[in-house]
Amino acid sequence: MNDDQPTYIVHQCDNSSFMGPLAGVGLALFVAFAVLKQIDYYVYLAWTAIQPYYDAAVSFAEPVRNWFSQLFG
Repeated sequence: MNDDQPTYIVHQCDNSSFMGPLAGVGLALFVAFAVLKQIDYYVYLAWTAIQPYYDAAVSFAEPVRNWFSQLFG
């Protein structure tokens, strides 16, 4: 054995073996929250862009709906 080389003692402890998966789950939840928040933002933008046309279509179709309700009501 060469005494000139230092000896490294590595202490391995299994008490924190749950920290890796726990960090992975935490990171996955964070990413999922960020992605869902971004999707929610895009849905909001799309709805605000479409809403005037939707309201116009509903008001245009209202007489037809009333006619059907009188016909089959």
